[in-house]
Amino acid sequence: MGQPHQCEVSFTDASGVRHSVQITAESLYEAAVLGVNALRSNEFLGDALAPAAILDIEVYQTLTYHTLQMTKLQNWLESSARTPAEHAQKKRLRELFFFTHPPAAKG
Repeated sequence: MGQPHQCEVSFTDASGVRHSVQITAESLYEAAVLGVNALRSNEFLGDALAPAAILDIEVYQTLTYHTLQMTKLQNWLESSARTPAEHAQKKRLRELFFFTHPPAAKG
């Protein structure tokens, strides 16, 4: 795991309104999950954060900026881990992500 970094996670909804939250995370995908969780907890957003939403992730301490599609985040969460540490991280993040965003029923 990396060092924790202050990050801003944001997205622009279908109406063109940009929403953002600040969180602390150790990785890009952790920042995405924590940011999505924080955004979803905001009662003003409703269902604005759609599966096709593009997440913008800005890391303050390293001055980097990332864009991540929600479907890529979900695919990463559902993929196999390469190390025991990554397995533990994905398990924790999956529980958080899918608790607040249950997968759509297939069929």
